[in-house]
Amino acid sequence: MIGPAEESAAFSALMRKDYTDFGLLYDLSHQPLLDEKILPALNVLKEHLVHAHVGNCVKVPGRTAYGDQHPRFGFPAERMTSINWSNSSEGYLQLAISRRTQTRENLG
Repeated sequence: MIGPAEESAAFSALMRKDYTDFGLLYDLSHQPLLDEKILPALNVLKEHLVHAHVGNCVKVPGRTAYGDQHPRFGFPAERMTSINWSNSSEGYLQLAISRRTQTRENLG
């Protein structure tokens, strides 16, 4: 696991010099843990993404499933971080789908 986004993109760029098929997985549940805003992070990473993972996290220390535990969707809201699903994840999914579509079209 690496991050934040700028460091991940720089690492990916270095790896791609020798391994052209190298890419990054972006995990939506890590975004709030790194205190990143989703669309700026994805704009930095978009040329390096090969996989997207949509998940939840708990950001409040001491709470059940705190940290990188990937609690299920529907986990009690009072224990969740303050991700606004409609604002954060919708943009995330749109960018990820758009990127995937562009990649498939480029593959012919």
